[in-house]
Amino acid sequence: AAKAKLEDSQGHGEVVATQVAAMSTLVSILLKMVGLFSMLFPVFGPFYARVAVQYGLGSRWYSEQTVQCLAVYCVYILALGLNGVSEAFVYATAPAGLLGTVNSSLVVSSGVFAVSSVLLIDSMGTSGILWANIVSMMIRILFNLVYTQRYFAAPQRYFPSTLLLTHHKETRQRQQDTSQERKELKDTSLSLSLSPLAEACICPADVLGMAVAAGAMQLSASRYSASSMNLRDAAQHVTVGAICFSAVLLLLYKSH
Repeated sequence: AAKAKLEDSQGHGEVVATQVAAMSTLVSILLKMVGLFSMLFPVFGPFYARVAVQYGLGSRWYSEQTVQCLAVYCVYILALGLNGVSEAFVYATAPAGLLGTVNSSLVVSSGVFAVSSVLLIDSMGTSGILWANIVSMMIRILFNLVYTQRYFAAPQRYFPSTLLLTHHKETRQRQQDTSQERKELKDTSLSLSLSPLAEACICPADVLGMAVAAGAMQLSASRYSASSMNLRDAAQHVTVGAICFSAVLLLLYKSH
């Protein structure tokens, strides 16, 4: 009977460890996918905000403030994507005792938004509201990533207790089995400590490729002033962007 209990405990520990490893893989894939997809907006968007406003919205809505806001919004999309995935993981896994800390982080980020919006609107105008949102959201993203790192560094602290613990009034043998179960999960957690965040990081080749594309588009955009970009110039500028976009997508496909 004791042997059967031990085998059951070991099997249970393996199941829990497998679940944690699967969660780690899923989180890293989601963060990397959202990060790569969202990065395309700040890399390409600001260089084509003027073209989009001028030929998409028309002269009625064209202004430097509109162009600037659309360019900053492309950066905001990156923050939205990273915060959405990381915050979803926090709310899906945070124990009840940690929800107070989560809510406190939201209060802090809201306070930062209130202060930074006043300061940035004075210096940047309407786009200052978007920058204030980005600053506030970066605080939330930082909190979410710290929580994620701690979660996989010690998953036994956050995993539902029903998966890790049995009744406290069991025999000494059962307590030893539970210790073995915890040990297996702890051993697994050592290799998972930073893996979701490390695996989600964009590789240097991706960064270099996007930087080269951004440089090419900046060079293309610098040829035209705000008032001299006619339809032909805009078409040439968009063509350069399409070539750079295709090259970046090919690079991402080859590297991932």
